[in-house]
Amino acid sequence: MKKTLAILLIFIGSWACKQTPKSENEKVDKQKFAINAIEKWMLENSEYPSYKPIQFGDLNPRYERTPRSIQLEGLIESELAQHPQGSEKLDSLRNLQTKNMGNLLGYILLHKYETTSNAGEKKVNESLFFLDTALRIATVLNPEAFDQILIERHVFRLDSIE
Repeated sequence: MKKTLAILLIFIGSWACKQTPKSENEKVDKQKFAINAIEKWMLENSEYPSYKPIQFGDLNPRYERTPRSIQLEGLIESELAQHPQGSEKLDSLRNLQTKNMGNLLGYILLHKYETTSNAGEKKVNESLFFLDTALRIATVLNPEAFDQILIERHVFRLDSIE
């Protein structure tokens, strides 16, 4: 009986250990896949001569705002104004927000890179890449243009599937 219990505990412990890294590995795999997609796209695009990657930001999911997510944002802001140091209510609201993120639109990734003009002049650029849920490049914008986006849903749609 003790031997069976010990084997069962070892099995449960090893299973639990495997579960945590899986989500972390999935995040790393998505990041690598996105970087590869961006590098391939940049090299195939003639607008970026002599492309050399410098730095990639983190791959961040973007969600479509829903009435519930907007409501939770407002409640969180109100609670922060009343309790800047935090509270149980604030923690509860943040947990609700995590569970009610909205529909996944895709991902964004900030990328810094170098290009060389025809005259041989090197220039450092920075672009914000919007990738769809399959991690395909949907749109590329200057980071400053991100504030000007009115309807994010249109930014993440690939031209080929409109």
